[in-house]
Amino acid sequence: MQTTRTDLSRDEAAVVAEAKAGSYAAFEELMNRYERRIYRLGLNITGSHEDAEDVLQETFLKVFEHIADFREDSGFYTWIFRIGLNMSLIELRRRRSDKAIPLEGAVGEQEESMPWDYADWRPNPEQLMARSELENILLKALQSLPLSS
Repeated sequence: MQTTRTDLSRDEAAVVAEAKAGSYAAFEELMNRYERRIYRLGLNITGSHEDAEDVLQETFLKVFEHIADFREDSGFYTWIFRIGLNMSLIELRRRRSDKAIPLEGAVGEQEESMPWDYADWRPNPEQLMARSELENILLKALQSLPLSS
């Protein structure tokens, strides 16, 4: 017997319905079906295996938390792909805002290398502009005060 695309989507619909009803086995089956695709999506967008793993984990966490909200207007893969895409973009934003730079240093008796984080605490351009504007406002306010004798 030949399996058609309709049979596969119906099978997917049944698995999704079971997962929505609270079946952990059905949810695990959905994870097994889509984990490679979501991982590749995260890897293509972030360019990092570690970030792709984070994207995969966060995607399935969101899916698990919100599977009851899946309205079945579109295919399940379309829905999970969109969540994976959003998680990938969030990971990119997080990485850009994280100014930590890993440093390598020798630690321990066996001289093992342990990564450390160094944060750049210098103000960013927006903070410098806000500080400059505040200084100007305060200077004008001070100059407008009457001199006391």
